[in-house]
Amino acid sequence: MLFNLLLNVNGITTKSALLVIDVQYDFVNGSLAVKGADAIIPVINDLYKQSNVFELVIFSQDWHCAQHVSFASSHLADTTGPALSANDPHPPPFTTTLNLTYTQQGELCGYQEKYSSMGVDCTHEDHTRLIKSHQKLWPDHCIENSFGARIVDEIVINKERDIIVRKGTNCHIDAYSAFFDNNRLSQTELHQNLLNAGITDVYVVGLAFEFCVFYSAMDARLLNYTVYVIKDATKGIDEYGIRHATRKMKKHGIILINSSQLLSPWENLDAPNHTEDL
Repeated sequence: MLFNLLLNVNGITTKSALLVIDVQYDFVNGSLAVKGADAIIPVINDLYKQSNVFELVIFSQDWHCAQHVSFASSHLADTTGPALSANDPHPPPFTTTLNLTYTQQGELCGYQEKYSSMGVDCTHEDHTRLIKSHQKLWPDHCIENSFGARIVDEIVINKERDIIVRKGTNCHIDAYSAFFDNNRLSQTELHQNLLNAGITDVYVVGLAFEFCVFYSAMDARLLNYTVYVIKDATKGIDEYGIRHATRKMKKHGIILINSSQLLSPWENLDAPNHTEDL
C-alpha cells in the first residue's frame, strides 16, 4: 500500500483495516438499491485480495427489526406520532422526515406505533436533557434474517477470519454509522475490534457514499484513525449529497483515493493523496 509503505520506510508503523459498509442485497438491487452499486463489487474484491495490505477486514451489515422507526411503513394512518398531520397520514419514503425525541438512555419518547409498548412517557422528564433527532423515512430494507439483509454472495468474505458488525439493531434508533447510532448513545463493537487489532488506518468502501460510508468515515476520524475513502469502491445516491459529503470529509482530514493507488502503489508515487471532487 502506497501510504503505509512510505510510512514504514520512515520507521512509522501503521496497521490498516478495510471497512466494507453495507454491501447487502437491498442496497445493491433490492428495496433501497443504489444505482450502479453492482459496479463496486469487483473493485472491493480486488482490494480484499491484497492480503499484504490489510491486517483486518470488517463488514458492516444493516440489521433492522420488521417495524423499525426508519421505515415509512411503521408510520401509518392510525398513528399519532409527531410530525404526522391529518393531511399526510401515510408519509412517503425518501421525502419525509420525522422529529423524534429520546431520553439520555436512548428510549423513544411517547411515540405510538406498532411497537408502542416499547416507548416511554417523557412527560415528567427534564426537557433540557431530552435529545431531539430528525429521522428520514425509507422503504423497508435489511430486515433481520431476510434475503435483502444478506451481504451479497459475489463479495469475497472469509467468515472464519473476517468480522461482521451489525448496526441499526435498535427498533427505535437508526444507525448510519458502523460505529454509533445516530444519536451517539450506543456503539457497536467496531471500535473495540479495531483497537484490539492495533489498527491505525481505516479504508472505507461500500454503500451509500453520502450516508453510511460518510458517517462511518467521519466517526472513524473522530476516533482518531487515519481515514481513507476509496472513491471507486463506493456509490452514492444524490449528486448534491455526494458533493456535500466530499467537501465535509476533506475538511475533516479524510483522504479520498482511488483503488489504483493501493493495488499498484509504486505506479502511483506521484499521484496526489486527494482525488478530485466526485
